[in-house]
Amino acid sequence: MHLIPPILLALLAASNVLAMPVMMEPESAGLSVIHQKPYHNGNITIVGFESAPLAPLASMSGQDSILQRGCGGSNNVECHTSYQWNSDTCQTLINFLNEDPSATLAKSPRSVCFGTDSATGWCCLSWSKVVNGLQRGSLVPATQAVFGACAGTRSGLARDVNLQGVCLTQCLSGRAEGCR
Repeated sequence: MHLIPPILLALLAASNVLAMPVMMEPESAGLSVIHQKPYHNGNITIVGFESAPLAPLASMSGQDSILQRGCGGSNNVECHTSYQWNSDTCQTLINFLNEDPSATLAKSPRSVCFGTDSATGWCCLSWSKVVNGLQRGSLVPATQAVFGACAGTRSGLARDVNLQGVCLTQCLSGRAEGCR
């Protein structure tokens, strides 16, 4: 497990942007904290690629081809035994997403996390592709499917997720990138 480089943490802490470190894994190269804000005795942290290109806009023909390829949004859930989440922390993250479902997340996000302290850990929701103009509420159905099916395990993912016209995999775990 690696943390954000100490120099970046020092700069963020000095500017009052960061109240606690975000857990990052080595394969997270290129990801950075895009936005962080206090929320219910913890922090909501948006992680993504600062310079990611915009994904092509989904069109009706794009939607049709997604459905033809079998990405109908069935949210096929798999549970795993790594990168454990905390149930209360994840419920708070789900509540955040539901509070303002039409609000968009920061540019080019790849995950949204909630954490309070090292004792309760982090709950992170991540997804495999950039989705432009991603609305919080769009993340809820697959998140709730994983949360319900994988309670008592460490992490889970939903495949075949149709997230605003983009076919992808969505993960709920204790880290900012991926379930495994």
